[in-house]
Amino acid sequence: MNLQNKHEDDSNVKAIERWIYERNPDTNEIFRRKSGEPHSSRECINPEVRAPKCSEFINKALNLSGQEWVDFVDSLSHKQKIQLSLCWD
Repeated sequence: MNLQNKHEDDSNVKAIERWIYERNPDTNEIFRRKSGEPHSSRECINPEVRAPKCSEFINKALNLSGQEWVDFVDSLSHKQKIQLSLCWD
């Protein structure tokens, strides 16, 4: 009896893709890249971590209108304005 690996001579079988997973402990972003690929080719697999935290803006701005809204936006720093604009996209 001759036992053989059923995939031994099968040229149609794709190579198994191996992934390397990395987590940034500061931001909790999780990245993956194929084994052997450069670090620059990694992709973020949990983009919700990158999503802006909108609750602080929405809670403050929910009931504002007119000049109150303008004053609220003017009181924000440039970075906060950018973050606010990402909340509405």
